[in-house]
Amino acid sequence: MILQLEEDVKRNLLTPSRLRRIIAEEKKKLESAESVASKTEEIPAGGYAEALVNHIDYIKALGIKEAKLKSQLKKLNEIENRIKRSLSKRNR
Repeated sequence: MILQLEEDVKRNLLTPSRLRRIIAEEKKKLESAESVASKTEEIPAGGYAEALVNHIDYIKALGIKEAKLKSQLKKLNEIENRIKRSLSKRNR
């Protein structure tokens, strides 16, 4: 068991050749990422700005509507609780 552990440690050492291989792999990854970035085209933001503003306004409106619906739900829950209490008093 101890010999196996020693062999595992020896195999996982960072040798110069292994380090060169790791560096070469990372270099390839960086080069491919740079080539992808150079192929993408930049789109002007002017056309999307209005759409973004519209979406933000819509989300704000939804927030206001949500607040109204929550207050209505609270009122309905209070009414429901009153009805349940009155029914339970009658059944006693």
